[in-house]
Amino acid sequence: MSTTSVTGSGSSPGFLSGLAQAERYRYFAGRGGQRYIFTKMSVADLEDCRQAVVILLEKTDPRSGKRKSDRPVWLGEIDRHGKRHGPRLTKGRLARSDVFVHLLAENAGMRRSILNDLSFPEEAE
Repeated sequence: MSTTSVTGSGSSPGFLSGLAQAERYRYFAGRGGQRYIFTKMSVADLEDCRQAVVILLEKTDPRSGKRKSDRPVWLGEIDRHGKRHGPRLTKGRLARSDVFVHLLAENAGMRRSILNDLSFPEEAE
């Protein structure tokens, strides 16, 4: 998965290359090359989202403006009933993350397809 800003040109190498901290809209590209636009939201606003694909990234360091890791800390979805589906997510991890949502998937099948495209292989421990 890679990402670029909406105002950026083309896709940047690496997951977070060239992104400014304050940008509200970002593209995340899947393994197949398809790009999906995501909106940065607050944790509180996430509770109002339904039928969304969600990516959580570690918050940037306020001093450097950089993230410690370029990998998502969580990738999942919120169904039409407001229930989260994906790996276990603690309130602490949620609070320490920047929240990005994709709201254009029309149904559960489309969300699943996007999640499959955006999924990343687990690193060997």
